[in-house]
This record gives sequence, structure tokens and C-alpha cells, in this order.
Amino acid sequence: MKLSLLAVPFHIGESGEIDKVEGEIDIEEVLVEYKLEKGKLKFKTRTESGSFTEYEIKLGEKAQAFLTIVGAPDFVKPLRLFRT
Repeated sequence: MKLSLLAVPFHIGESGEIDKVEGEIDIEEVLVEYKLEKGKLKFKTRTESGSFTEYEIKLGEKAQAFLTIVGAPDFVKPLRLFRT
């Protein structure tokens, strides 16, 4: 079984938050590792080009979570995910 994420290119502005989405969903990242550690889901993905990205998701209050891109510059804030 293959688990993957679909993504769209985006730009992080000076505020540390997404300020522009660039195009259509066209990036597939295959899940290659994952583990639950200290209340965070940590996972690693690989793109078709062979590059790897690491992420962490921490659950918040009121049906929200925070997605951190591991290794991103310090000014990049965690992405807020909401359940609707």
C-alpha cells in the first residue's frame, strides 16, 4: 500500500505565514517514515524527484492542528489545519 500527500506550491511571506498559493495541486509526496513521539506525529515524505521533507503535526484545541515543516527557516510559522 502506498500512502501519499498531494500538495500545491506556496510562498511564505515575511509574516511567516502563507501569502500566496502558486498553481494547481501537482506535487505528490510519498510517505516513507512515520512515528508518534511525545504527542506529535512525525513523518517524512519523498517527492518524485527524490527529495525528502520532514513534518510534525501537533494537535491543538477546538479541532485544529499545527503542521511544522522540519528544517524550515525560523520565521516560518506552523501551518494551522482546521477540521470543518
